[in-house]
Amino acid sequence: MSSQDKNLGALKRRLFIKRVKMVLTVVSVAGFFVFLGWLTRETPLFKFEGIKIVGTKQISNQELTDYFNKKKNAELSAKLLTADNIIPWLLIKKDDSVLRDFPRIYDYDIKKSFFRKDVEVDVTEREEKNIWCSEDAEAGRTCYWMDDKGTIFGNAPESEGELIRVIIDKSGKKVEMGKAPFSEAELVNFSKMSDLVYKWNLAISSIYIESADLNDIFFSLEGGKEIYFNLDTDPTFGDSVIKNLKNSGEWNSLDYLDLRIQGKGFYKLK
Repeated sequence: MSSQDKNLGALKRRLFIKRVKMVLTVVSVAGFFVFLGWLTRETPLFKFEGIKIVGTKQISNQELTDYFNKKKNAELSAKLLTADNIIPWLLIKKDDSVLRDFPRIYDYDIKKSFFRKDVEVDVTEREEKNIWCSEDAEAGRTCYWMDDKGTIFGNAPESEGELIRVIIDKSGKKVEMGKAPFSEAELVNFSKMSDLVYKWNLAISSIYIESADLNDIFFSLEGGKEIYFNLDTDPTFGDSVIKNLKNSGEWNSLDYLDLRIQGKGFYKLK
């Protein structure tokens, strides 16, 4: 046998061995994925036990459960695995879409446990601090809940009283769920106005805004008195003005108190 024939035979053996190794590799990889598929689809190791919603007060737990099920089903892994597999649940990430779709939710957390085979969604709802009512001559009055951050988050009943502050807006401010009609600075000043009124035990009958351009806001008190504020003006200085009016006895015959200009208090007696 010539050296050329020997080299050809060795080359064929090497090619054969290479093909065998390639086939074994393909079979091994395929077998691994078949085993992995069986493990994830047919055994209880990856079986999802359920989703638990905690912290809700007004929002329906079933509505949130359905919502997160829909998010889970949008995962690519959910299309490849059985409906009760935990893997798609483990891939869900916290995002702002939940806050957009549920404006009443202030924040939430997702706790996922492979060992317990479950998911817990811990919800913090916004508190119903104020009622914002948009008033229109044609459409009438539409009211919404507002939290302590000034965020609108749901429809509210028309109501008046001291426990819940009702703000009647006649200026046409834009109202969007999950957003505040006040700027951050305006909200700070509004909170100071409310604190000032409550400090002096002044019973509020209504709060209303007439013009978005002027940014004036009026507090109507029981007994017919009114206090004029401006959302761009820090009203803290009004504390000494009210004190002086109380001490002098003029408060009893007050018609209105105007605190719209920083550091200056104007008033009219009846």
